[in-house]
Amino acid sequence: MRWLSLLVVAVAMTGACKADPTPPPPPSPTPRALPPTEKPAAARDRAVEAWKAAELAATAEGWDLAGDRFGDVAKACTAPGLECRDVAYKAALARGHAARIEGLPKPTLEDAPIPLPRRTREVADAADRFIELAGADDPEVPGMRFLAAAAYGRYGWDDLAVPRFEAVLRKHPKHEVAGYAANLLLDTLNRAKRYDELQLWANVLLADEALLAAKPELRALLERLISAR
Repeated sequence: MRWLSLLVVAVAMTGACKADPTPPPPPSPTPRALPPTEKPAAARDRAVEAWKAAELAATAEGWDLAGDRFGDVAKACTAPGLECRDVAYKAALARGHAARIEGLPKPTLEDAPIPLPRRTREVADAADRFIELAGADDPEVPGMRFLAAAAYGRYGWDDLAVPRFEAVLRKHPKHEVAGYAANLLLDTLNRAKRYDELQLWANVLLADEALLAAKPELRALLERLISAR
């Protein structure tokens, strides 16, 4: 399960990555075009070389470069396809490796939303780009949806996190990440005092016997939420 390494990044970001001084806008950055003299095949070759170098160096900076290289190729894609899907996946993995190696501080959310650290934003953007280029049935899509949701939710960007958590639950209810998405969605809605949505999702999830069979501890939480309202 290759998505598991990205799940680790999403739920265990600890360390000291510096945050940007101002919150980023919701849309992804404008794609950078490949240099006009560089053909796509050459760009892919450079990305592969950067990946190999990053594996050897095992530094956040090395994975940043690999993410840049594969990300540039993915951004140049104009339509979904297997080749574009694969480079987008490599870009997301590289961004995840960089974030995991340097680590991110566990934030407090009293003043949420708070500025996103650069690498967190890059992880979320790369995950979203992968989803755009992969097919709806791609087995890595659920993990990527969760990865982007968790990245935004961790820093209190609820308007960006909640729809992504909901997409995991609606589109991939049987995937292993659905249980994690359910817990984080409920936490996010409760913290944001969006109690009507919290109640709605508690009832929806309590009716999902397959999910509760996989995550039996979730049933007690849902019952407590419903009885408290």
